[in-house]
Amino acid sequence: MMGSHTYTLEKGEVSVFRTPTRRELWEAVDRMLAAHSTLLPDSREALILIKPNLNSDLNSLMGNSTDLRLMAAVLTSLVERGYSNIVIADGCNVGVLRRGIDVIGRLRIDRLAARFGARTLDLNRAPGRQITFADGHPALIAEICSDADLCISLPKIKMHSDADMSCAVKNMVGCLVGRASKKALHRDLTGNLVRLYELVKPHLHIVDGLVAMEGNGPGDGTPKRLDAILAGTDALAVDLVVSHLVGYEPQQVRFLARSLEKGYLGSGDVEALADIPRGWLLEKPPPKTRLAEVLSHPVFNRPKDLLRPIHSTRIAMNLLYKAGLIQDIYDERDASVTLRFDAGRCEGSGRCREICPVGLDPTCEGALSGVECIGCLYCYFVCPSEAIHLEGELGFLERQIDRYGAMIRSL
Repeated sequence: MMGSHTYTLEKGEVSVFRTPTRRELWEAVDRMLAAHSTLLPDSREALILIKPNLNSDLNSLMGNSTDLRLMAAVLTSLVERGYSNIVIADGCNVGVLRRGIDVIGRLRIDRLAARFGARTLDLNRAPGRQITFADGHPALIAEICSDADLCISLPKIKMHSDADMSCAVKNMVGCLVGRASKKALHRDLTGNLVRLYELVKPHLHIVDGLVAMEGNGPGDGTPKRLDAILAGTDALAVDLVVSHLVGYEPQQVRFLARSLEKGYLGSGDVEALADIPRGWLLEKPPPKTRLAEVLSHPVFNRPKDLLRPIHSTRIAMNLLYKAGLIQDIYDERDASVTLRFDAGRCEGSGRCREICPVGLDPTCEGALSGVECIGCLYCYFVCPSEAIHLEGELGFLERQIDRYGAMIRSL
């Protein structure tokens, strides 16, 4: 049986499950939903929103986006309970949005959703309601985030160069509609993250700690395998426990420190951390250079927008990346690849079977070319003998494979 612990804070309970295998992951998710059965709608036609973290088009095994294995487990548990009106929705970051990159398609969220009869929605283009940020600036929040009968947030554990850590509270940034709202958020990131906590209240948070990102997150860090998921009903309680597990003191995470100042977290919550062992120490984000700090000030937003045709070229982005001024190099080129299995190279590790989000055996004839394969590339990335390979135009995948391919196999 899987290992699990439940920690009680004044703010609420947070459960931690060790899930090193696919079976244990699915069992843990089913237990989580059973434990929170009072949150589940009575009507099987009720609108259920699954809100993952789809910050960019980086595969979840790189530590950036919510794992398809977790999404599949949640979808399975909901569908088996008879729910049929399920939407998977998020809004990617400004850089991806500006370039018109289809993150939901690139990460194969649409194909996964279709297998379970669910729908997808890009929250950057969804109907929104106006809110006011902590600094007085207006923004739009997607209506579905508050209108859904059940909202399940699936945040990813990531280190974050601007917010210290990204998890449950930070996941609500994806509920903001469009570029203007997301840019307004960063005028006072700490205060506005706390403001989002005040305004957006998912019913349940199931945290993806299968493969976290340490170091220079959220877009250029290092994947680290934790093989765990967490659950809780309060975002701050969840983030306080996660921050402790990965090695932060509450005052070292700016939005948690602000939440303590505002009384959203209390001394009893902090004192409860003493009973929680620190088992997942993650490397913290490196300090920003002085130039990067200066250029991130809102006063430079307008000049940067005016110069975007220059600094968004591939040559300029590579130079800015090497200088440590940006994390992400976005690639508008789509990929057109086919997965092939080479039986002669297979060493029988079984990793491909264990990691497939939809439970396929990629070594079976026709599995990778059949309609059941969603093309997520998980099996390709984890195969130690590279018996699964890609044919076709790599497009945006080329840089991702160069950057992360060997790291993922080593996990």
